[in-house]
Amino acid sequence: SKRRSGDFYHVRSIGAEVARSKRCNSVPDEISCLASNRFLIFVAYGKTIATLTRDKEVKYTYNGHAAPVHILLPLGEHLLSISRDNHLILWVVRTEEQYLELNWTPASFLVTCAVSPATLTNKVLLGSRQGSMQLWNVHTGKLIYTFAGWKSEITALVQAPAVGVVGVGTASGKIIIHDIMQDESLMQFVQDWGPVTCLTFRTDGEAVLAAGSPLGHLGIWDLNNRRLIGQLRSTHRGGLGTATFLPNQSQLLTSGPDNAIRVWVFDGPGGTGRLLSSRCGLAAQPSCLLHYGSDGRGILAAGLDGSLQLLSTDHDKFNKTLRQGMCPNDFFFLFVFFFNLISLLVLPAMTEPSRERDWAGVVACHKDRVIVSTWSVRRSTQQEQRLKPPNLTQRATATAVAVSSCANFVVVGLSCGQVDVYNLQSGIHRGSYGSNAAHDGPIRGVAIDALNQVVVTVGGTAKVGENGMKFWRFKARTLIGNLNPGASPSGLSLHRDSGLCAVRCDDFSAVVVDVTLRNVVRRFSGHSAPLTDFSPDGRWFVTAAMDCAVRTWDVPSGSLMDCFLVPSAVVALSFSPTGDFLATAHVDEVGVFLWFVALFIFTLFTSYTMLIHFSTLFIKMSRNVYLQERNKPKKKVEVPKNAPFFLPTLPGLTPKFAPDFQETDKVGDSHHPCAYFVSYGIAVLHSLSPASLEAELRALGPHWAGGGPDKALAFLKMAQVAACAPTNFELNQAHLALFLKLHLDWIAKVPGAELELQHLLSLHRAGWAGVRHSALHSLAILSYLRSALL
Repeated sequence: SKRRSGDFYHVRSIGAEVARSKRCNSVPDEISCLASNRFLIFVAYGKTIATLTRDKEVKYTYNGHAAPVHILLPLGEHLLSISRDNHLILWVVRTEEQYLELNWTPASFLVTCAVSPATLTNKVLLGSRQGSMQLWNVHTGKLIYTFAGWKSEITALVQAPAVGVVGVGTASGKIIIHDIMQDESLMQFVQDWGPVTCLTFRTDGEAVLAAGSPLGHLGIWDLNNRRLIGQLRSTHRGGLGTATFLPNQSQLLTSGPDNAIRVWVFDGPGGTGRLLSSRCGLAAQPSCLLHYGSDGRGILAAGLDGSLQLLSTDHDKFNKTLRQGMCPNDFFFLFVFFFNLISLLVLPAMTEPSRERDWAGVVACHKDRVIVSTWSVRRSTQQEQRLKPPNLTQRATATAVAVSSCANFVVVGLSCGQVDVYNLQSGIHRGSYGSNAAHDGPIRGVAIDALNQVVVTVGGTAKVGENGMKFWRFKARTLIGNLNPGASPSGLSLHRDSGLCAVRCDDFSAVVVDVTLRNVVRRFSGHSAPLTDFSPDGRWFVTAAMDCAVRTWDVPSGSLMDCFLVPSAVVALSFSPTGDFLATAHVDEVGVFLWFVALFIFTLFTSYTMLIHFSTLFIKMSRNVYLQERNKPKKKVEVPKNAPFFLPTLPGLTPKFAPDFQETDKVGDSHHPCAYFVSYGIAVLHSLSPASLEAELRALGPHWAGGGPDKALAFLKMAQVAACAPTNFELNQAHLALFLKLHLDWIAKVPGAELELQHLLSLHRAGWAGVRHSALHSLAILSYLRSALL
């Protein structure tokens, strides 16, 4: 979705929902169920049903249910939907009209599933929680037949390849192949894994039935010999939601609550199956994000489900799963280091990792565990080195981790305040910082500078007056300084190239610290900022607040550059190494969202500053216009032209001086005292790209955006001068329309803006009259040339 928010374009989300789609491009809420026919896709979200075309555009919308919809069944030109309150509606797809409505008492017949039997026109078979089934004619709205059932809730209902035969799955684990024409059960099976969650038949000529269970196991049954011929264990974590054989193929498509889709092929001896391909994302909300690699094409995401995945920004087929966790809330913090950093210090031309094949490339600490694990992204496996402090006398867990720029050492902080250093290649413990502990409270962040000279630690302050930030010598492990950031720190982010460290505090403030000088250089307060990150050049500083706001700050000036809102609060963020994308993870979202960054390069920032400066100067100088008109000399004073330092010559064998030339390049109205400044401002706007132009105009808004009433009035006066110009009429009107779209509600309350807008309207009408006359004149000439006989 190309959604624009501030100066960040929302590009798309990766590793997003598979089993439970949420906030997709077309519907505004979570999708509860979906169905499709040859031409349309039907989705239900809440009480509403939408029909999507193949290009994902909403074509029809159906509203009529009083409860959420949980069953959709396409029937030719009609659509059958059933809501949670046992209300059935038959819709006419193209007209959105209700053709039929049915209601049942939940105590007697509560609908749980539905199927349209093959070759039976306008017939629908409904299964119930009570275990009985009913066959209805939806064209006449009459009940045809009632099946007694098997006194167990019907959880799955599917059409068999044979005409008049259906497969029925129950909550007791019983699987029945039933002939609805004769009301006779042909065969029965029982699975030991609990209720039947899904059923599917092979349609490639093999008499095979597959049944799923809440444990994620899949049973394969031979219908000819009436026996179990194969099993697929733990196909999905959390249960098996849907399973279906592809038409006329031996491939089985499955999905589950673990946000994964897998394809199994049954080509082994005896009909055994194997995994062919899969697409999976995080099954739970990401807890940490970090870009991996110098090109920014990979994002490491640790989820609350205990999984660790490498998500590709190019295509989902390049995703890697490093670990599928079995316990929730496993990954608490994640830190990734790049082996190419040592090469970048020695050989700047090197861009590929140089030690990726030697040892681990990822270090992660886990919630409620003291052991720190190491991983290899290249092999997608966990390494043998597991870092654990020796002789630990108290219960503690690893809370923070950092890797040196040489990729040889790892610094780990514990909840007891202890900070240890290890050799990454061998996993040997090399020492600890401080005599007993580095901090009196738990360690909340560690970092190592680019030269491996200084280690920065922040921790909770259990004692009154203790400084929450300390600086240590990396090799000697001695304290060289401390700093009080003003509140108890909750984390830090280090930008190694600039030596700046961002500290997040518990009082909802963010502090930027110079590691070399060990002092505070910037402080950003007035907002809740639990997350921070630097841009690759260290010029930008991003904070994510719990009020669903993401703010971008300019570190040199300390000013706010951008602010946009998101639907849910950000829990993790990461800038790409190239500075083009910002990755964010949100509350109750399993996807990772990418935002394209509209960069404020130095020239554009300078142009914006000069534009505001000249616009403000225009207001001040316009007050003295009548005085200047009265005091100007009656006769123009002619100033002799100075000869250039290098006299221009004409080309040729004999050197000849060039004749004098007259300067005729005039900009705007030469009689206006501020014509040059106004013309320069208009020229600056014309030279900007659409994204940069919108950014400049947004900055002319209220004070919190960096603008103010004086700057907005200056823009209106500049627009008045532009309206009188004989050129660029459409471009100037586009600039004015965008400005009014962004700030019309606010500027209407600015004193004096109404008069400026009225004057601008009169100038616009006069300018449009001239443009309209020229356009009509040109159209008349073209019409004459087309019709005249030459």
